[in-house]
Amino acid sequence: MEDDARHTMRTVSFGALWRLMRYPFLFLSMAVVPRIMGKEIYGQYAVFMAVFLIWEGFTGLGNVQVFGRFVPECGADDEAGAAKLLHSILFYGLVITAGIAAIAVPVVLWTYQGELRTEWAWVLALTLLLGKTQGTLFAFLFGRNQIGRFSMRDLLRSILMFAFVLVLFLGFGLRGALWALVLNELALAAVGMFWTRDVLFLRPRWVPFREFKPYLLFGITFSLPTMLQSLVQRSGNLFVRELTLSYEQVSFYDIGNQFLLITGAFIGQILVTLVPALTALHLRDEGARAQEWTGRVLAYCGIVAVVVLAALVCLGRHVIRLCLGEAFGGVYRSAVVIAVSLFPLIVGRAGANMTIIRKEPGVYFTSVLAGLFAMTTACVFLVPRWGAIGGAWATVSGYTALAAVYGWRYRADFSPVLRTFAAAVLPGIVVVPCCFVKAGLGLSLALFGLAAAAYVGAVSALKILKFSDARMLLRALSGKGKADPPGSAEENGS
Repeated sequence: MEDDARHTMRTVSFGALWRLMRYPFLFLSMAVVPRIMGKEIYGQYAVFMAVFLIWEGFTGLGNVQVFGRFVPECGADDEAGAAKLLHSILFYGLVITAGIAAIAVPVVLWTYQGELRTEWAWVLALTLLLGKTQGTLFAFLFGRNQIGRFSMRDLLRSILMFAFVLVLFLGFGLRGALWALVLNELALAAVGMFWTRDVLFLRPRWVPFREFKPYLLFGITFSLPTMLQSLVQRSGNLFVRELTLSYEQVSFYDIGNQFLLITGAFIGQILVTLVPALTALHLRDEGARAQEWTGRVLAYCGIVAVVVLAALVCLGRHVIRLCLGEAFGGVYRSAVVIAVSLFPLIVGRAGANMTIIRKEPGVYFTSVLAGLFAMTTACVFLVPRWGAIGGAWATVSGYTALAAVYGWRYRADFSPVLRTFAAAVLPGIVVVPCCFVKAGLGLSLALFGLAAAAYVGAVSALKILKFSDARMLLRALSGKGKADPPGSAEENGS
């Protein structure tokens, strides 16, 4: 277990560090793009992005899982076998994506009646096809265990999207920003082609569909819940638009939702890297040890979420005013409300880990379906009256319903884990009074410092936050010593 601890901590840490490299560009996009576009145009752009990302979810087909499972079977020297698999998945994937685009385009033309109606249709079709191409090529790199190149895609995507959207919007307005998405996918496809050229450009070969069908069914098993997850994450923009007929309200909701998704993605990456170690514990029937690891990591994720929420509550008004301008003042309230979703989101990520470890994708599907139903119902009742704020509360209800399914299904395992998580989060109540204080930047910084110090002091006094964990992390990163697992003699004596 000591070796597992060291390997897991190094994986978590370097995975998190790689994730962090994207964040300056993600935050730049969130801060700069809305300001230069203005709230009305940005609202239109945000609606298109939601439409694209939802339809893109239907084209995924579990390529990462398929390549990760079947490329290693080809062996290092079987380039012909690897090429046959790549060509087959690329060919049939593009055929299926073209069919999905043929459905999506008429839907867009029917529902969107604006000036850029034709651009929406063309851009959607091309981004879906190019996105499928580059996604398949990078997934193949994952299957070949070229994790560095596979992981590079997200960083490149963030950098290129920020640059292309900024430049083309300044030159051509919203039309340019939309075509920047096509250019972004094209650039990624070119990179993917270059990195897979040794196999991609071999003589084209693909299997008959009857032989491809098992791969398709295998991938769909993983991609179907992801499709529903995409709806939970992105459909808020569409609900706010359709129920308020206001692109301004879409802007206010979308920026808050982007903050949630960026923060949630970082925390989720930390949690998902625990799966190999937790699976090993599960196979060794060491359930108590797995609960201890999960509870400890969830507690630290909860601490991060509380500090992030405190920063948003205390400093959000000033940051939004400085970065986006007075016109986006309505973002603050919806962002604070939607950030509450971080807590059920963390529980949901841990629950998703359990479905992988126990091979129960049906539970994942049920939880996401419950979240989507709860969010849709709440949107219908709340958005017409409260706009972006209503959409934010609907998002909270969706993630809460999703987490509740996991909590109930895995209640025997989750009871001690959730007690640890609650113990870490509940002292964060010290942040609540900050919501009612409107002060200048200097006083707000002081208020955040006091709230964060009080909270960190509380979780330290409760022995939830321990410096021995930091020492374990440093040992794991240095590789000079063995990392002690939670509950070790050294830790209990510290």
